[in-house]
Amino acid sequence: MKGYKHLTLEERVVLFKGLRDGFSIREMANHLGRQPSTLSRELSRNGFEGIGYLPDTAQYKSSQRRTKGNKHPLKSPEIYQYVIAKLKKCWSPEQISNRIRMDMPKLSIHHETIYSFIYSKEAKYMKLYKYLRLARKRRRKLYGRKAQRVLIPCRTWITERPISANKRMEIGHWEADSMMFSKQKSALLVQVDRLTRYTLATKMKRKTSDAVKNIFLNKFSDWPEELKRTASVDNGSEFVKHLEITEALNMPVYFCHPYSSWEKGTVENTNGLIRQYLPRSTNMRKIHQWQIDKIINQLNNRPRKCLNYMTPKEVFTNCKGVALRN
Repeated sequence: MKGYKHLTLEERVVLFKGLRDGFSIREMANHLGRQPSTLSRELSRNGFEGIGYLPDTAQYKSSQRRTKGNKHPLKSPEIYQYVIAKLKKCWSPEQISNRIRMDMPKLSIHHETIYSFIYSKEAKYMKLYKYLRLARKRRRKLYGRKAQRVLIPCRTWITERPISANKRMEIGHWEADSMMFSKQKSALLVQVDRLTRYTLATKMKRKTSDAVKNIFLNKFSDWPEELKRTASVDNGSEFVKHLEITEALNMPVYFCHPYSSWEKGTVENTNGLIRQYLPRSTNMRKIHQWQIDKIINQLNNRPRKCLNYMTPKEVFTNCKGVALRN
């Protein structure tokens, strides 16, 4: 009830004396300026069976109840100990939430409750976020970043991409993505062939649609049709000129669904390999294209399990030769 206040010790003393002197609950309610139902509830909740109502014991019972009303941050000490132990083993909150039901059937906790605790003021000193996979100091909003404000016209979704691209049946189906660096305008445009994992990477002074279009045209203009069949990208504003790319190169561009980066997993995985050489904190003003080329050359000459331990360059060269002969 809005504006409700618990009885004070002084009010409980007055109530006790009034009842002892034979006044009714309604009379005491008028005297204290309280509702009769409030006093009836007070007597039933804070009285003692066989003893009756005593102001000191009533105050104690009320205080204990209010203390217990403050929930444990993780529901109970048992859950708290379990969660902390598993977090320190680098288990994710979702793994903990589902596993606790198996290990401790009578207990449960939602993974969102664990996330809220990790980033709460009470747990701040523990720095539990360090045990999460991405180790972010601050949690992103539950429903992600703001929606893309730039409208990309005439997008063709990745679900319409040819089967030969989806199943990696032929060379020339590329995935592209922009790699960003902390508090910098510079970026890398990474392009990876889905079949061979052969990689291209070009530095952009700024991540713009013109820069992306020019890179595509410079890279692929002189290549045969068999080596530039399709491109798959995300919904970043830098790909807004995809129609111009398609028209100039006869290379259809397909878009992943919003917040579905896994649909272009080949380039996302390649970005992770490049991060070993160029972490997000890299000062790109000091990095030249020849240094980037050297890194990409290493990756293209590294054996891959998915290629039966051949290198992307070896597979790409063989497939390129077949494409040129055809």
